[in-house]
Amino acid sequence: PLRSTWLLPPTLRKTQPPSLTLTRKPARQSEPARTWPPPLALNYNQVDLEMKQLIEDIAKALVDLPDEVSVHEVKGEQVTVLELRVAPSDLGKVIGKQGRTARCIRTLLSAAGMKLNRRFTLEILE
Repeated sequence: PLRSTWLLPPTLRKTQPPSLTLTRKPARQSEPARTWPPPLALNYNQVDLEMKQLIEDIAKALVDLPDEVSVHEVKGEQVTVLELRVAPSDLGKVIGKQGRTARCIRTLLSAAGMKLNRRFTLEILE
């Protein structure tokens, strides 16, 4: 017989697969039980601040003048637009060759937004 019934098609299984949520028992009675994965924060103000901080940290790591990096957010009904401003001498570093760096930053932003059920776009301003 097969030891792992999860290799069988769902119609041939006799039981349901185990839940993907893991619960850790508390070490002390006063400590609450924790679950993994942690619940998503659906506070949109907090999510917008986290995305703004993400873009700001990435841009500051790329440029020569990190003090001149600023990110401004414009909230819409469905989309939050993040406007990135850098020094004119650092604009090429943020955009990259053929826009590759900018495209990668936008990809990271959209992937994080998908996980948080929110849509973000990035505009790089002079």
